[in-house]
Amino acid sequence: MLMHNICVEKRASFGRTNPDKLFYVIRDPKERAGLFSVHNYVVHYLKKCEEINAIPIIDMQHYPNEVIADDRYVGKRNMWEYFFRQTYDYTLEEIYKSKNVIMGSSADPASLGEIYDPKEIFASHFLLEKYVLLNDDMMDKCQQTFIDFHMDEGKTLAVICRGTDYIGTRPEGHSIMPSVDQIIATINEKWEEWGAFSRIYLATEDEAIFQTLKNVYGDRIVSYQQMRFQETGDRVLSQIIKDKKEENFKHKLSEEYFISIWLVSQCNALIAPIVSSTLAALRMKRGGGMRIPIFLCWEIINNIWHEGV
Repeated sequence: MLMHNICVEKRASFGRTNPDKLFYVIRDPKERAGLFSVHNYVVHYLKKCEEINAIPIIDMQHYPNEVIADDRYVGKRNMWEYFFRQTYDYTLEEIYKSKNVIMGSSADPASLGEIYDPKEIFASHFLLEKYVLLNDDMMDKCQQTFIDFHMDEGKTLAVICRGTDYIGTRPEGHSIMPSVDQIIATINEKWEEWGAFSRIYLATEDEAIFQTLKNVYGDRIVSYQQMRFQETGDRVLSQIIKDKKEENFKHKLSEEYFISIWLVSQCNALIAPIVSSTLAALRMKRGGGMRIPIFLCWEIINNIWHEGV
């Protein structure tokens, strides 16, 4: 069963199963959405499910995504479950035999504005605690990497940097990324303001940015990501990823990216631009002995939106 990639919200009845339940199928048919864009989209619709008292079920199995999953797995594997547990103990097979189902829309009203609103981040954090739980394999990998990087020793400053296609194509409606010089200046300023850190955890897909910061900060820089990209020119990153022929490249890249941002969420402070991975890290954050989505400090280093002019 392959669904059309233009979806409208509609009620459906697929059978007589679960007549006393109302299910809401969250589906994201936008083929070039990155992992944390999908994450943001899902959180938006989880909020809606709470409002209408529906049981959310995430179907990323019947919709192709050229950034996250190989086409041969469409209809066979639920890419959401590469990383997370399903929201409830219902299978997609059971849902598509159920009596009361709302098929979600392809509209994406999710916003990154929550980055500026700690109360909303706090609310989303507990939504993730309820519905967006890592599967056992992914949790083991994340926790082992945290141990391997000794991130439980001292304080860690996290820095998220997006480059590549954000620089080359300046996509309309997206943030303009800060220059490397701006990043370095902000790191130096906040290092003094917030107090010394044991290390800088760097999350970036851009090889040039990584090398520049590594040259400046040396061994203080740690980074989990190994699959980084050179300047992409006028091509978007999703096109480059789509063209890769390596076996399971998309899955490996997405897994590496997820672990990297999960590590960001475990740090003490954050410097980052307005991108989906920043919002995801803020939402996933646990601080001190309290399960609250607040970093020691965070700094958003750009608030200029590119309008295609």
